[in-house]
Amino acid sequence: MRNRPRAIHKKLKERFGTCILGFFYLSDDGGKVAFQRKYNAITARENVCGRMVILTTSEDSWNTVLSRYKSRNNIEFYFRQLKSDLEGGVRCI
Repeated sequence: MRNRPRAIHKKLKERFGTCILGFFYLSDDGGKVAFQRKYNAITARENVCGRMVILTTSEDSWNTVLSRYKSRNNIEFYFRQLKSDLEGGVRCI
């Protein structure tokens, strides 16, 4: 059972990179993998990355609201790309 946290570490590293391993303690809890968050590391990363707040009057779930925001962001990106291509590839920044 001692190798189980190592196997989980390996899978997490392969899937998310080494960065994710700095945010959790992993241990073997009677044959199950237990994890504990490293709150200071998570808070420090949040402070570096910042936060975004979406205010809405919608009563939809946060997943739905965030999905709509991402879709809108993608549409605006592609619209800018198309507009740029129509202008002959000259990009205004």
